[in-house]
Parts: sequence; C-alpha cells; structure tokens
Amino acid sequence: MRLQSLKAPELYAVRGIDHRTVPALVLDTVTWDLRPGNPPSFEPSPPDAQTPKVLDSATGARRGILTVLPSLDAPAQGKILVMLRQVQREAKRLDFPQDGKAAFPALREQFAELPLVFDAIRATRIISTWKKFSTEAPLLCPACGEPIKTDGSSRIRAHFTREGTPCNRNGTGFSLEERLEQTPRENAEKQDARNSKTEKKRARKKTRRALPVKSEAGKKRAGEKTHHALPVKSEAGNVKSASPEIQAEMLSSFRAAGLTPVGHIAEIPTRPTLAKCEECGYTVGISLQSVLDGKRCRHLEARKVAAEAEAAEAKAVAEAKKAKQETERAAAENQKAAAKAAAQAKAEELARKAPEIAMNAGYEPKEPFPGRSRPWSCTCLVCHQDRRPTFASIEAGGRCSHRTTAKAASL
Repeated sequence: MRLQSLKAPELYAVRGIDHRTVPALVLDTVTWDLRPGNPPSFEPSPPDAQTPKVLDSATGARRGILTVLPSLDAPAQGKILVMLRQVQREAKRLDFPQDGKAAFPALREQFAELPLVFDAIRATRIISTWKKFSTEAPLLCPACGEPIKTDGSSRIRAHFTREGTPCNRNGTGFSLEERLEQTPRENAEKQDARNSKTEKKRARKKTRRALPVKSEAGKKRAGEKTHHALPVKSEAGNVKSASPEIQAEMLSSFRAAGLTPVGHIAEIPTRPTLAKCEECGYTVGISLQSVLDGKRCRHLEARKVAAEAEAAEAKAVAEAKKAKQETERAAAENQKAAAKAAAQAKAEELARKAPEIAMNAGYEPKEPFPGRSRPWSCTCLVCHQDRRPTFASIEAGGRCSHRTTAKAASL
C-alpha cells in the first residue's frame, strides 16, 4: 500500500516473517529506524530522511513503517487479533503516534511477554486493511495454496510459498477449472441462472414461430411461419395477383430505367427483383420502389473488370511488400540472435564474478548464482546466519544486519 493511505494505529493485512499473510498493527505512518543491537532500538527517522529506504548507510539502521507483527511461534489467529487490539487500545491511550517517541518504550515494555514482534517493515509488505482482507473471500493459489490477490487483468499478484520462495504462478491467470474451484457454489448459481435465461429465450422464440397467422380466407392457422407469400409467375413474367394495368405499369417502369426483369416482378414494392441491365448486361437485384425513386444499374460488370485489374496490381504490390518484410525480419532475427548471444556472455561473466563480489560483501554463497533479482542463499561471514539477499541489493550496498534470530526483535 502507499504511505499516504495508511492510518495509525490500525490493523492491516501484512506479509509476515514467514511470508504468510498475517494481521499486524501499524503504529505510525512515518518511517522509523531500527538499529541493530540486543535488544534492537527504535527511533523516528530524521524529518529530512522520510524515504522508504531499506538501509541507512550512515547509521546502519533499517528504515520502514513501525509495525507490531506476530512472532514465528505465535498462537492461532484469533488470539493474535485479541493481543493486537490490546496493543491498539494502549497505543491510543498513550497518544500514539503523536507522542510516539516518548510512548514507545512504555508500550514495548508493557507487552514484552506477548508473542509479538516490533519491526520496521517496507510499505510494500502491507496488502490492505485487515477488515477488507478478512471480509473478502480470499483467493487461493492453485500451485502453493497461499492466499493471493489478483490485478486488474485477473492475473495472480506476486507472492511467496510457505518455504519463502517466489511462486511459479506469479503473473499468470486462472483457467476455467481453477476459477470454478475458487467459488464453486457462486459459479454454479451463475451458471444455473444463465441456463434458465437461455431456456426462456428459446421458449419465447419457439412461441413466436408458432403464432397463428391469417390465411387468404381470413382464417387463423396455427403452426405456420409468418412470411410473405411469393407471387405466382405468369407467362409474361409478371404476377397473376396484379391486374393487367398494374402489370404493364410495373414492367414499363423497369424498361424505362433500362432494366429487363428476369422472372417475375415482386408484388411488394420494397422487395428486390432480378433485372438485367440493357447497357452493361449485368443482372442486379433492385426493388420497384428504388426504380420509382430514380435509382439505376451501377454497371457493375465494367467495374468488375476494373476491380480485377486493380486487385492484380494490389497483389503484386503486396507480394513485393511481403518480400521486403521477410528480408527485414531475417535481418532483425540475426540482430536479435547477436544481442541474445551478447547477453548470454554477459550473464555468464556475471555468474563467474558474483561469488567473489558476495564474499567481499560479507556473504558466503550456499548455492549457484540464481540471477540479479532473485534471493540468493548465503551465510553471513560475521554472524554466521543464513541470509537470502539479492545480488542487486549487494551491489547497492545492502549488508547483513546481524540479527541472530527472528526473536531478537520480539518483546
């Protein structure tokens, strides 16, 4: 979460010491410095240094948001929430965080026997408010089973397994089967509702098709589809249902427009009639209403020949363009292969030099070099404790804080 959205003292869902989501109490919205020692000391960061840096190179202090977390041997979550609410009430009574520097020693001493840990954590470890996290049904990772969140594209946000390693499902989406396993009852209800809606639509459509229609005699006949009856073709190419005067008028209208009807003329003025153009010989579909409105044949036969020539020219241009694109693609692939080879050589050189750089920084590697941004299992040469720094943090000057156990910061 962002620092601007935090409130203190309030309960939040935080990624804990063992990388699992636990309830925690944020005591202050400004950063505090955790200085190593036995026990470690806490004090607010200087006003000109309110930045979420991991390590203060000047004092060796770790900087972050002052938070009360459950320890590794903490009891069930319900008991932890009771303890955290006790700390919250006492913090409000001691006017925390307004008078945090003076009230912190008393607060720390009062709850020294509880399985809680005072720590300075980064704001990125804070997921959301505990109320929001506990009321929403959390999604579970299909791979490791840990509670997860999704982004706007329904992809799984980055999280860790119980062993503390990044999960291999980070940044991936749910399949249909996995989505159904998350909320089976809710999805089943939605599917039932969709099926019921589909069945109702089909029933309405079937009912409309079977509605009774009037016959020529004015009687209703059930089960017939509603459609316009086609006129009967006569020997002259007109319709029998029309009178001779109307037939002659319809035929003359087409011939005046330079069209000769092919077959019968549609009785309905808006229905298309096949007619052959006397000028270009192309057969078009045009309605009597369009003819009366002044529309004529567009001479599509001549346009068709021109369109074929234009299509042949466009095809030649497309083939030339395709050949050029293939040449450019081959050049780009060669360039990409060269860049990949150079990057591979650079990565091999970094993997060769990384152990020496880690030894100079006070770490003895326990496994091969995993990469610049992945945790690297090492042993501190000073306190002989197992650590998992990233090579990027080692290059940036990050060093071991020499905390012997996670309980060293506990109360």
